[in-house]
Amino acid sequence: MFLTIVFLLLFISSCGLLDGKTKEEKIDEYFRAELNGAMVEFDTKYAIIGAPRGTDWLGVLAFKLDSTRYPYVLNISFSHNYVETRTEYNIVRDSADFSGASFTELDGDAIIARYNPIEDENNRLEILSDTLDSGKVVLVGSFAMKVVVYGGNNQYRQYPDTVVVTNGTFRIVLQQFDDLNK
Repeated sequence: MFLTIVFLLLFISSCGLLDGKTKEEKIDEYFRAELNGAMVEFDTKYAIIGAPRGTDWLGVLAFKLDSTRYPYVLNISFSHNYVETRTEYNIVRDSADFSGASFTELDGDAIIARYNPIEDENNRLEILSDTLDSGKVVLVGSFAMKVVVYGGNNQYRQYPDTVVVTNGTFRIVLQQFDDLNK
């Protein structure tokens, strides 16, 4: 009987049930926004940090695949020089460092329409980071922007010339750029 209990305890401990460690934590990730008043949940989302030009560069990207118009894809993305203590970022694109936001309609890999943010008092992008017990960093953000079409104006466009993006929120695990292809 004693040996049975010892073997049972060894088996349970080898499974990691007694060492206080938890299995890989489930992280609730999301990216959503209202586009001209209609809420859209984005299917695929990434938050990536890397140093492609010698400085930390942060990219937040989200894609919404529309199965009724396959391969139609809607994309919202933000890219900025990342500063860990910074929480507010510019929405309007800066051609000097390629930072800012974008809104794009795609047909597979072909661009249907590109939209750029315009100056608007409601434009905002706020990003906070939270380090979990596992060491993973989660970015939590909110955003709003007004965008206007500037290229790819064709009959397949699903959105008008101006799109007002409001109540945007996201929660995404931050990934290192160098780890993406591993």
